Formats: sequence, C-alpha cells, structure tokens
Amino acid sequence: MRSIKAALIGASHPHSSAYLRTLQVSSLVSNIFVCDEDPVALEKLLKNSAEKIEGTFTSLPSLLKNDGIAFGIAALPTDLNALLCEQLLDDGVHVFSEKPVAKTADQIEKIISVADRKNLQLGVAYVTRLHPVVQKARRMIRQSVIGKVTGVEARFITSQVHFRDPNHWLFNHERSGGGILSWLGCHYLDLMRFILDDEVSSVSMLADTFCGEPIDVEDVGSLTLRFGQGAIGSLQLGYQLALSQSGYHGGSYDGYFCIRGKDGQINCDIYSDPPVLQVESISKDWEENPQRRFEYELPETDGYGGSIGLSTIEQFIRSLDGDGEPVATGRDALKMARIVEAAYESNGSGCRVLL
Repeated sequence: MRSIKAALIGASHPHSSAYLRTLQVSSLVSNIFVCDEDPVALEKLLKNSAEKIEGTFTSLPSLLKNDGIAFGIAALPTDLNALLCEQLLDDGVHVFSEKPVAKTADQIEKIISVADRKNLQLGVAYVTRLHPVVQKARRMIRQSVIGKVTGVEARFITSQVHFRDPNHWLFNHERSGGGILSWLGCHYLDLMRFILDDEVSSVSMLADTFCGEPIDVEDVGSLTLRFGQGAIGSLQLGYQLALSQSGYHGGSYDGYFCIRGKDGQINCDIYSDPPVLQVESISKDWEENPQRRFEYELPETDGYGGSIGLSTIEQFIRSLDGDGEPVATGRDALKMARIVEAAYESNGSGCRVLL
C-alpha cells in the first residue's frame, strides 16, 4: 500500500489533536497538511509535535493549491463542516468527516451527491464499529446465537456540562444543531443499526436541559425505537455524572449495551478494563456452556479512538485504492441524521415519528 498525503482541516475541534496523532502514527500517511483560519489555533495544535507536517495554512484555497492531497479530515464546527466537505470533494479530495457531518440530513444528502458525482469516498468517524466487542456481537447476531432479536437497550451517561465548557459551540444549537443526542448518542444509535443490521422504523423521544448552564441544547434524553424486523430499543443519554475531571478529554463515562433475543442475550461493555462481552444462550450449540465471557486487550495506540480509530482511518485510506469500503459512509451518516431529526421532532410534538 502506498503512503499518501493527508490534510486535517480544523485545529480547534475537540478531536483535532487526536486526529493529528492518528495521522502521525499511521504508516500509510507520509505527509500532513493542517489548515485553520485561526493561526493561534494552528500554533497551539502543533506546539507539541510537528512530525510529518509538510505545511500549515489559514485558508482552504491555499491548502488546495498543494498537489497530491489524497484525503482530508473535515473537523470544523457542525455549522461549517458541510460546506467544507463539499469544497474538498469539488476539488477532487476524498473526505473523512467528523460526525454528524452536517446540521441537517438534507445537507448530508447534498454532500453525498457531490461525492457520487466526483466518484470520491465519503467516510464518517463512527470508529466504535471496529471495536472487537462490537464486531463479536455483530457476528453472533448474524449466527443467531440468541435467536430472533426482540430488544436492544443502551445507556450513555457522561460528565456534566460544567466540566465540558458550557460556552463551547457544542452547546449552542445554532452551531451544533443539537445536544447530547446528535453529538454522543449518535454513536450508540449507529451501533444499534450496525450490530442488528437493521434500520429504525419509528422513534419517540423525551429530552430536557437540566444543567442550569446557559446552553440551548438538551443535556438529557430518552429514546424508544422500533426496528424494521420488529425489535424494540431504548437509549438513555445524559450529561449527568457529578464526579469527573474537567476538560473534554477528562470526562467520566457510564456506558451499557445489551441485545436480547428469544434464545438469550449479549451484554457489551466497551468501557471496562478490559472490554468485555458476556453471552447467555440456550441454542443447541451452546448447551454444554450456555454462559460465556469474552475479554479483549486493545493495543496501545495514540490518537482518536486508539487502535480502532487508527484501523478506521487506515481502512478508509485503503478504500481510496478500491480495497474495500470505509467502515462507515456518508449514507450511514444520512440514516443517522434522519433518526436524530425524527427524535427531535418527536420531542417537540409529543408523538412517535415514523421513518
């Protein structure tokens, strides 16, 4: 596999420094360009490491004058990211975008049309798909280890808003498009779709803002979902943990994911040390040992999402040469955006919304 040139656009995104480290540790990336309109943000991002940096730029046109940029990581605030994706694609550059990619599903649909017209890849940062616990759970569902799936439930609770800077654009609806659902809950919604290999057919949501900080997005939400093959799902979200370190990367987490079927259940814990998958099954192949526990040790890798984030980026790079598909595509982001928009509509109307 050839090594390529990559660009990171956005120096102050919560994930910018982690993306930079991922590009630096990848053996598939030879040179890195970094772009941000704020020279101070650029300097801050690069002060600890300039490895592989070929150039820095304060405007996108100046960045795109450089030949040979294979792909760009789009990591701007959500209200600016859609236009960035379109501009990169229009210039012939493949795009790996931060989620949720854009504020609206219609904007994402437009980006997809540009990527299709230019025959370029559009990947999205749903890196948890490659977690070994998630991969194992997906295989077990496909193998009918727990029979027909009847339910899936998840919980994602993290540190309160005051630990995370209430003045950040993430908590401004005009800039972010939504709160904890669109920023963090989307990961668990994506895992539900991915593990079950099924689509959401209807959703209802209750959400509110309890933190007492000057924000205008939800910090607590509860969703009920129906899937196309009949399963019922629930997702509980909240910036609610009272004990935490300050800062975005110092957050505490309380996560849970369980898939239930007629013949058993699968419990996933990707935040434990080590990550654990626990399975109960009454299927014939499991008669001698109906309860099993699988533990996983992830390689230590610096960067966004650790080793699974690195694998996600490198699979995207391989897809540029026709070797497979991105782990998650723009169409996955579009389906996620449709679910999120339906959830917000439900919260506003008090009614279940069909997709």
